Formats: sequence, structure tokens, C-alpha cells
Amino acid sequence: MPVLAGQEAERPDRARVYAAVVRTDEILTGLLSGLSVAAACCAVVLARSGGTGGLLLVLVSSTGLLLRGRLFATVRQRLPLLIAGCAGLGALLLHWPDRRAAVFALLAAASVAAVAGIRYRGRPPGPYLGRAADLLDAACVVSALPITVEVLGLYGRVRDMIG
Repeated sequence: MPVLAGQEAERPDRARVYAAVVRTDEILTGLLSGLSVAAACCAVVLARSGGTGGLLLVLVSSTGLLLRGRLFATVRQRLPLLIAGCAGLGALLLHWPDRRAAVFALLAAASVAAVAGIRYRGRPPGPYLGRAADLLDAACVVSALPITVEVLGLYGRVRDMIG
């Protein structure tokens, strides 16, 4: 409870609060690292044997991980998400049916990243770019569920049950 005016309650020890914050930060970092390893492994499996829906799910989830990584301030929390997103996109490009399109997409993404890095190295991006990233992140999160249902074949099962 917060200390109200006129109350003489003891405040928590500063060292205990600091230790709790450090432990919470360590737990968050561990959770993000575990999630990233699982996401990268799942992306490899889906890209290899998931069909078109699996490739689309890998694309959406890897893009979502890359966009979600920008929300964390520390490198130790941001880096696992970025590595998992890049691993998913790498698995996607390795198992893409059309090799020319995969190479073209890789070159286009590298060009966009290089131009963005050169442009924004001295100043932060504007609020419109951040808002666009927020919207794309939300679209990736929302679209993951219907794509997952398609990958699992639940649409076909429901269609068979109905008619």
C-alpha cells in the first residue's frame, strides 16, 4: 500500500526492491530467450513441411518477432527476438519453392535495411514510422490465429462436419 500523508508506515528496503527488480529482469530475459529458441525451431519445422499455410505462418510470426523486438529497451531482451525472427525468415527463404523469388526477396530486404540504417543512424525515426510498425505488429498478431487454424486443417474438418 502506498504511504498516505499522516501515516508513519515503513518504506521497503531499497536493497530488497533493487534485488527484486534485477530478478524480474533476469526472468524476463530468460523467458524471451526460451520463447525465441522455441519459435526458431518451430519456424524451421513449419517451413520444411507446412505447405503454403506453414510458409505464410512462418512469414507472419517472424515479422511479428522482429517488430516486437523493438519494444524492449535492453539488448539482452531485444536480441533473442531479433535472432528468432531472422532465423524464421532464413528458414523461410531456404525452403521457399521458387529460388529466384527467395533471392530477390532477400536482396530487397537487405537493401531496405541498409537504406533505413543509413537514413536513421544519426536521428531517431519519426512517430509515423513507429505507428506504422505498431499497426503491422498488430496485424501480424491478429492474423496468426486464422493461419494457424488453416495449417492445422481445422477449416476442412469443420467444412466436412457441416456438409
